[in-house]
Amino acid sequence: MSQQEEKPEPAKEGRGGLGRTTSNAEKSAVILPPAEDEGLSRQDTEAVYAKFSPGRKRLITAVMACGGLASTMSSMLILAAIPDIAADFETTGTVINVSNAIYIAFMGISTLFWGPVSQVFGRKWPGIVSAVGFTAFTVGTALSPNLAAFFVFRMLSAFAGTAYLVLGSSCISDIYKPTERGTALGWFLNGTLIGQSFAPFIGGVIITFHPWQVLIWFQAALAGLTTVLAVVALPETIHRKRSDELKGLPLVKKARQVWDWANPIRVLALLLIPKLFVAGVAAASLIWNMQALLTPIRYVINPRFHLTSPLQSGLFFLAPGIGYFTGTYCGGRYADYTLKAWIKKRGSRLSEDRLRCSFVPMGVVSPCAILIYGWSIEKEKGGIPLPVICMFIQGFAQTLSFPSINTYCLDVYKGKSAEVMGGNYFFRLASPIAPFACKIDMPPHDLKSRIARPMTLDNRNSLTHLITLNDMKIECEPTSQPPAAITIRDHRPGDMGYITHRHGIIYAEEFGHGYSFEALVGRITADFIENFDPASERCWIAEREGQFLGCVMLIRDRGEARRAQLRCLLVEKDARGLGLGKQLMQLCVAFARDAGYDRLRLRTDQHMTGKCRGRDLGAGVVEVLMPSAKDGNPIWLHQGVFSGLRFRSSR
Repeated sequence: MSQQEEKPEPAKEGRGGLGRTTSNAEKSAVILPPAEDEGLSRQDTEAVYAKFSPGRKRLITAVMACGGLASTMSSMLILAAIPDIAADFETTGTVINVSNAIYIAFMGISTLFWGPVSQVFGRKWPGIVSAVGFTAFTVGTALSPNLAAFFVFRMLSAFAGTAYLVLGSSCISDIYKPTERGTALGWFLNGTLIGQSFAPFIGGVIITFHPWQVLIWFQAALAGLTTVLAVVALPETIHRKRSDELKGLPLVKKARQVWDWANPIRVLALLLIPKLFVAGVAAASLIWNMQALLTPIRYVINPRFHLTSPLQSGLFFLAPGIGYFTGTYCGGRYADYTLKAWIKKRGSRLSEDRLRCSFVPMGVVSPCAILIYGWSIEKEKGGIPLPVICMFIQGFAQTLSFPSINTYCLDVYKGKSAEVMGGNYFFRLASPIAPFACKIDMPPHDLKSRIARPMTLDNRNSLTHLITLNDMKIECEPTSQPPAAITIRDHRPGDMGYITHRHGIIYAEEFGHGYSFEALVGRITADFIENFDPASERCWIAEREGQFLGCVMLIRDRGEARRAQLRCLLVEKDARGLGLGKQLMQLCVAFARDAGYDRLRLRTDQHMTGKCRGRDLGAGVVEVLMPSAKDGNPIWLHQGVFSGLRFRSSR
């Protein structure tokens, strides 16, 4: 590699007809004199970068960071609400994880379009169109009536909202000198990376107290804020719009030329260039590492430390989040410092110099941190501090490298910054699809539920009986007789004690509740027996051939007239996924209507909120949650109010 200062040759057409800066050392590195950029004279370069004041540049960077925050946060915000969303749409958490994988896939696809479009029409109008579309489709997601609509609006919002990932880096390239871009990109990446890390924590806080739709409305509000900022505060930053060349052309030729310029194949062609391909692989490996760390936190941390709520597991996202914040802040400055140091040493600017600052964090620190983190979780070593420290170091090391990789891409192909970053983000966003889509856990009853949902209740019983026998590895002679149908009857002597017994065992095994919870159920059943009024109270027992499968009780409120409580709703594990819980709830709703109640409340454990919230009961929707039953001290957060034929939420 030549260490002498070399003057760049005039820009010439490279692969795919794209102009790029070359030198005699093209096969190894790109060397540019420190005073020149993309063929401009020193005076022209100074004028281009002096167009906006330092304060206006910071405002542009903030607007782009806000757009990037809204876009990336949406992919992680719903992680804490996956069980609740799955319950609402009567599906599994795996299916909702697939929707997130599709969301990420559409984010990657959209970068192939937004990059070329912004080269043709500039940065401002694509930014406005993206923000408006993202807001509208996010609202559609919140209002989705079924799973299909949820999927469609998620895909559309992903496609619309990703523009700011590409536009942010491109705008920074437009307004900042090469020796200043690393620091600016660090601030921009604060929005995009911190959004991914803090979103699950924010989601955990919201989902603990509100239904999952509130998460989407929060996201829509952030997208709306981005729209307002884009309209009011975002100027046009591109040095030259290609659309200016269309003046005087016939309409057909204009359309043909625009398609030629905005063709996503141009972006894919850039990835065939070795320098950009390697940069894409490096960025993709960091994103894969990030998503593999963040996505399964609730699945691996909760069992490891016996956590019981989304809020508790959400706190663990703060550790990598703080690492991302400090990493992007330090990484940008460190990249600029490294570049300036090597310019001073060599007397010329070599684009690859800024990559030197990522060697140690990317090649040594990040792999070691993730290995120690995985070891501490699997072997249950180090308590809480060790994995938390590793998560912080992992986040810091990952994001210490991003500013140098982004700036390197912009330096190598300055004239095509949006297309280059579009290709790089395509690489990045394609990498985390597998961590989102992978099936982390699917209990056997979830599989039964998915298979049996289209069947009638009797056929479901037959299928589930056969699957259960296989799961239990019971060897028996085949029989042509299907299992008996489930029957639901009123309570009789001995049932209250058994209800207490099964609640105590199931809630201890599945949720870790102790004696205080069993005592609470005992008080409920004793009160029911002592004050039972057949005209206003009922208990239903579900069974098959004498085997207990589930129960629910409707008890008149002792303190307020015309109000009842749903108590002791329970379905045995082997009977879940058959619609039995829904059927028991429907009986309660029908009885409550006939008995003249105008308010109905369901009390259950906080773990069951996703299974109860938003369930279609035929008469409307009950939206509730429910206190922890461990201490027996209820704190009502939501209650279903029965009015006519419909339940509505009240506070």
